[in-house]
Amino acid sequence: MTPSSKIIAFPKTHDRQDKRRQGTTLNKTTAKKLALPAGKNDFVYWDNVVAGFGLRIRAGGKRSWIVQYRVNSVMQKATIGPADAIEPDDARNEARWLIGDVAKGSDPAKVKRQVKALTKFGELVEPFLAYAGDRQKPSTHEATTRNLRTHAKSLHATAVRDIGRSDISRLHERVSEKSGPVQANRVLAALSGFFAWAVGKGHLDLNPVMAVPKNAEKPRERVLSDDEIRTIWKGTDSGSNYDRILRLLLLTGTRRTEVGSMRWEEVNGNGLWTVPAERMKNGLPHEVSLSVQAQACLPPSGEGATQTGFVFGKTIDGDRRGYSGWSRSKARLDGRLKLPAWGLHDFRRTMSTRLHEADIQPHIVEALLAHVSGHKGGVAGVYNKASYRDQKRQALELWASMIEKIVRMSDLPDVSQDTK
Repeated sequence: MTPSSKIIAFPKTHDRQDKRRQGTTLNKTTAKKLALPAGKNDFVYWDNVVAGFGLRIRAGGKRSWIVQYRVNSVMQKATIGPADAIEPDDARNEARWLIGDVAKGSDPAKVKRQVKALTKFGELVEPFLAYAGDRQKPSTHEATTRNLRTHAKSLHATAVRDIGRSDISRLHERVSEKSGPVQANRVLAALSGFFAWAVGKGHLDLNPVMAVPKNAEKPRERVLSDDEIRTIWKGTDSGSNYDRILRLLLLTGTRRTEVGSMRWEEVNGNGLWTVPAERMKNGLPHEVSLSVQAQACLPPSGEGATQTGFVFGKTIDGDRRGYSGWSRSKARLDGRLKLPAWGLHDFRRTMSTRLHEADIQPHIVEALLAHVSGHKGGVAGVYNKASYRDQKRQALELWASMIEKIVRMSDLPDVSQDTK
């Protein structure tokens, strides 16, 4: 850059319409009113206060503050930031600084490209998770967080632009060997979402996950045998949070996120647990009648009760949170039990299978699993608002008594429930 380099306010044009649109004083009022002209996919409204400062509007609604300048007869544009996040006056002041840098020999667009080229994968994980947090269900976001923070940790120190398809493929293979083909595919999906976001942010041009082959997935059909149920029950007798949670999962057929973030105020004095809608996969509140056996799995209320009210979990920096550490705890349990590969979701499938075999009506089993289908799906669901509370309670009591017979644990309460 030489001192003679020129800075321009806007491109030269002989288009009368463009001339009429130039010379706008960009402030909160005018910026809000400006829209993309008909027939245009990309248009810039230029400011009449600072030459080269403008508001860029693109098809799809994206609005950004930009600054335009000329370096050695070549026109350049640099994005200052999103118009919905930066005030016009702040953006204008930033434009003044950038134009001053150009006069001193700098090229803001080049500097920005260089910075992005050095941006590491790990530096973008948290911004992406914040973005995804507003768009994903809590359970999905928890899995995305775990996949990017833990399973993709080997990529954290690598510049985003340097990560290629071969790097993703190797990571996919490592996770497949260590955690299984299904988990590897879930990591691949999280990475695809991350890189699609990074492409949109201009950190790279192509998503390196594209065309990386997924593992073949067989439909999950694992139903636990009596011996396996007995082994798991006897292996979870320590009274730890994880052991209590696993027994509750087995007895209720709920999902781990539902139990892991369970709060004391969700359980009334009659043992009715109401899981709030925001923690349910289907987005609807779910009632679970806790059998005597299930209630025995809860810790004494004084052990877990705090201002935040979580039943399970631990205190981190003075803040009590729901249960975490699923992977480590499961790995330790597997090391003790030595069972063929199994997962927590197998509890739901096992309960469903056994209750169907016990002639519990299918729509009651579906209601226990919080599945919106059949009697509750489509048009039928609009008119069928039945909660099946009594039928679900009887079914869960039957399931608890079936587990009790399988386990034959002397420390279980000796109860005789009428399930008819």
